[in-house]
Amino acid sequence: MKTRRFLITASIVLIAISGALISYGMSAVANEQPDQVPAAIVIPQQASRCERLAALEVRRYLYLRTGELLPVGSSLPDDRDAIVIGTWQRFEDGWLAESPLTEHKAGLSERASRLGEQGYLLWTADHGTRQVLFVVGKSDPAVLYAAYRLAECYGVRFYLEGDVVPDRCLAWSLAQLDEVRNPLFALRGIQPFHDFPEGPDWWGREEYKAILAQLPKLGMNFIGLHCYPEGGVGPEPLVWIGLPQDIGEGPHVQFSYPARHFLSSNVTGAWGYHPMKTSDYSFGADQLFEADDFGADYMQGYGDVPGTVQPTLRGHG
Repeated sequence: MKTRRFLITASIVLIAISGALISYGMSAVANEQPDQVPAAIVIPQQASRCERLAALEVRRYLYLRTGELLPVGSSLPDDRDAIVIGTWQRFEDGWLAESPLTEHKAGLSERASRLGEQGYLLWTADHGTRQVLFVVGKSDPAVLYAAYRLAECYGVRFYLEGDVVPDRCLAWSLAQLDEVRNPLFALRGIQPFHDFPEGPDWWGREEYKAILAQLPKLGMNFIGLHCYPEGGVGPEPLVWIGLPQDIGEGPHVQFSYPARHFLSSNVTGAWGYHPMKTSDYSFGADQLFEADDFGADYMQGYGDVPGTVQPTLRGHG
């Protein structure tokens, strides 16, 4: 019996931050607070990337669910409810210590004492005639987890393939919450297998971005890419086998060898898949593909045998 061997060749602790979202910046969301909006989002003046992204995501999903576009700023509003977003360390360092929110310090401290490193709390507290919703994470990534949990409280659901937002909008109301949450496992994520067309053998840059961006919404922080280094379904392109002296300068190696990559015309028959032109697919599925030998865009032009990457130092460099 052959022993299956695999290598996790990439493990990434994720903070899935989109550069486009972050570059959107506070100036674009910023300090206008029209009288008609029912609440404002408050973050530290020198907010971290995760705190800023959490604020933008809360703003986005609340707009999708309620039609209210809340302003984001660093000052506590005097005349409306507030959603306060930040790490617990901010409060320990005296953030908002000069504001009336100090009356909630004991309540926050008690809840924060139950947080692990990746835990978060959501707590709605009365504040005079108004209310304050605290969205607080023990760490930077936990703030992001808290933001997405808040979106779920407004009916949004997250899946690996994308978001589900109900069509019918809600009338605005500040969520009434008192939650302290900690993950059961330190590492939570996915381990996609390369040797299936449903997996990363068919992913390009946009597919990787789409998958990685969903992970923190699902409370995940890990991706490991499953690869076979050799055997009937290997070696795969992300695995290189050689000796230390075969490694050149930087990421380059002295030699390489054929590696297997899954295309629609894969000829090995592995896992029950057999070669087939995409133009022969049924029920209109043929219209989804631009070529009969379909695969990831970065595989175009590689290999004379469909599904096989021919020897090339570029392929391993």
